[in-house]
Amino acid sequence: MLTRRDIVLTSLFGAGLWGLRAAATGLPAALLLDPRRVLADPPAQNPLAQYIIFQTSGLGDPINANCPGTYDDINGSVMTAGIAHSADPLMAPAPLMVGSQSYQAALPWASPWQSVPNVVTQALWQTALARTTFWHIATETPIHPKEPDVLKLLDQTQANEMLVSLLAKSLAPQLGTIQPQPIALGAASPSEALVYGGQTQPLIPPTALKATLTNPAGPLTNLQSLRDQTMNSLYDLYKNQATPGQKAYVDALVTSQQQARNISQNLLSLLDSIKDNSVASQISAALALIQMKVTPCLTIHIPFGGDNHRDPNLAAETQQTASVDANGNPAATLSGAPAIAALVAAIDAAGLTDQVTIMSLNVFGRTLATATGAGTGRQHNQNHHVAVTIGRGFKGGVVGGVAPGPGGEYSAVNIDSKSGLGSASGDVTPETSLASWGQTMMAAVGIDAATIAQAIPTGTTITGALAT
Repeated sequence: MLTRRDIVLTSLFGAGLWGLRAAATGLPAALLLDPRRVLADPPAQNPLAQYIIFQTSGLGDPINANCPGTYDDINGSVMTAGIAHSADPLMAPAPLMVGSQSYQAALPWASPWQSVPNVVTQALWQTALARTTFWHIATETPIHPKEPDVLKLLDQTQANEMLVSLLAKSLAPQLGTIQPQPIALGAASPSEALVYGGQTQPLIPPTALKATLTNPAGPLTNLQSLRDQTMNSLYDLYKNQATPGQKAYVDALVTSQQQARNISQNLLSLLDSIKDNSVASQISAALALIQMKVTPCLTIHIPFGGDNHRDPNLAAETQQTASVDANGNPAATLSGAPAIAALVAAIDAAGLTDQVTIMSLNVFGRTLATATGAGTGRQHNQNHHVAVTIGRGFKGGVVGGVAPGPGGEYSAVNIDSKSGLGSASGDVTPETSLASWGQTMMAAVGIDAATIAQAIPTGTTITGALAT
């Protein structure tokens, strides 16, 4: 009978531990599985291809309530004066330079290290903000269990595939990962489960990953010998049958013995930091799986205020957005903007800043208007949500904006796809913004236009938000 350890190892790395062999050797898993075929037709290298850490929540957290674009008016007109914000000093409006323009946002976005020291340095956060984009879009649903439909861009994707699955499927050959299927590390409810090719994917919590890989007989303790064994199996083909060009291709990718030793120690240290299934542990698990080239896309769950219908003085929203407890001291577990900053810092510490893109999309946003009672809690808002992205493919800035809609509640406005600005005459309407966002995500990580058009036939790529 298979043990849980066997199941986790097999689901992550295949029966032959190809993912670990790929991490140990530096060679794509596809080459190790079928070296003659891959050497005959090496995959084209795409310098823009990215691993993706995708934050998602079926709770509809109030990310949209405190970020850039909810304090600043559009085209000089008074659009945001009626938006309710927490009065707590921890959430005071503060200047925030995003891309090349200054905005106002809640303090945790401007200075995440103030509420949670040592999360990220000021210099690193400012560098990250240069490639951070806040997207004012609409998910068009107020229903929690519709999270899978939102991840499918409201059924506007090919074969109703989730965006995370489309991204993973397209990026796997370019990144040489062992599997194209995305992995959910922090699903907090059934609505956050991932589906790939019609099959629900298993949840692999960080503690299960640690228990499997860090025991004394675990595969990471023998990564160097696994590297040597794998390279020896390729020796005859490489030495006697490969062309000079094929040898150059292998030589450019192969990992040295010393590098394999360092990878082993780094991964063991990373996994050893996992104590539970909290956000910090999800971050460690995600980076470990990326360094082992398991999958292009992993999902995590970061609390940002939750389903805060009854939240007097927006206290829970404040605490989770700033990652503090009821007394204003650092919370026991990371959340909110400091958690995003901690993710940025962890990616940088792993040397993966240019290889990993952060994306965030939740099921819906929250109501904003003071007139509709947001000061004592926020309701579901199907007409406005803010997605957050950080990565080399983005120009950095605020895409779209908000304006009062029917009944006085705030809604996303049209977006000009060429500039990314909110505009009444913009060609991306709130109704098409979700599909357009999905197209833009694929473009930002180097996926070609033909593949994007087939994967998401509707919508318009927002080129004004792209770095290239």
